[in-house]
Amino acid sequence: RDDVESRGLGDVYKRQVIHLTSFGLKVRSKSEVMIAEFLKSRKVEFEYEKPLVLKDTLGERMTVHPDFTFTNRYGDKLYWEHFGLLGSQKYRTDTLKKIETYIINGIMPSVQLITTAENADGSIDAGVIMRTIEMIEKIL
Repeated sequence: RDDVESRGLGDVYKRQVIHLTSFGLKVRSKSEVMIAEFLKSRKVEFEYEKPLVLKDTLGERMTVHPDFTFTNRYGDKLYWEHFGLLGSQKYRTDTLKKIETYIINGIMPSVQLITTAENADGSIDAGVIMRTIEMIEKIL
């Protein structure tokens, strides 16, 4: 996808969208399948990888694709990034750059940006994901 990849933030987008949810949405990871399924079961409306134009540290325009985007009753946006592959140093570095980019653009973690992550060994806690969704429901 456009200029994100040239800045090293788009490696995640190079992976194919190959995993299919029960409701026909294709996503990039098994973890995202689980998250999407939980969101759907709770009737939480979301958009998957909706493009978001931001500015990088140099003020240049770039596009990111938050995993999940929500709109509250006032029209405000809430973004959820789920980070996997944290066992990879490059992925961790790219993750930190992406979070920094959100902050530079006034999208603050724990306010407009929700983050979850897999453990370095690739394991995930479904209970944490469900509690995150319950928190999002209260915000929306």
